[in-house]
Amino acid sequence: AFAVTWTAPAAPTVSVDADATPVAVTVTGLEVGDVVQLEQELDGDAWGALTVITATASSVTVSSPLASAGLPVRFRARRAGGVLDGVALFSTWAVSDLVASSRAAGCMLVDDGDRTACLPVELLRDGERSVVQGVSVSFGLGASSARIDTSPPAGQRGAIALRTMSEDSLAVLLEWLHARQVLWVVFPPDAGVPRRPIRVARSSSVRWERLLQKGVSGIRHVEFEWVSQP
Repeated sequence: AFAVTWTAPAAPTVSVDADATPVAVTVTGLEVGDVVQLEQELDGDAWGALTVITATASSVTVSSPLASAGLPVRFRARRAGGVLDGVALFSTWAVSDLVASSRAAGCMLVDDGDRTACLPVELLRDGERSVVQGVSVSFGLGASSARIDTSPPAGQRGAIALRTMSEDSLAVLLEWLHARQVLWVVFPPDAGVPRRPIRVARSSSVRWERLLQKGVSGIRHVEFEWVSQP
């Protein structure tokens, strides 16, 4: 047996521009070729992935659409400056200060795989929501009342309607949705009260309609149904 020793790279520094739209995160203290892993903590939740990128300079800046909902947020980053037996040698995590209230950036759709990628959209309607739950009603022979059995709640379901103002913007939205079964929705605040982003899976095909039937307008209403995801 033999011991393997190694020296971890120095931890980087993380800073946040909460007034940017979307929120911008800058990591400094890097070397070209470093693999940089970034995570975010939204409104006191557990740490979740933001992105992994390779540094091309001594600093990198990325956007965080999920952090642009007006809620408390902080970020952490670490860098890998080498590989040992196929394992990346990461530094310790560097954690940003807590941002008590980020700037709300309106409604956005956010990629689930790369959470720096987003599509700003115009929210037309956040439709009726319901609890995802199995409910069965049975009537036993001679029973004086119905029997109701329910499964544990498993999230929410709903529908969302968006508005596009041209054929080009409609094409961009349709392409974006068709490429993603699972995505995040960042909602604008309600009367100044921030709303938490929600991770959803599309549970219907995407449908759209023309607002004016005379063909003098490119406005379209685009709608799809969703179920929430962990």
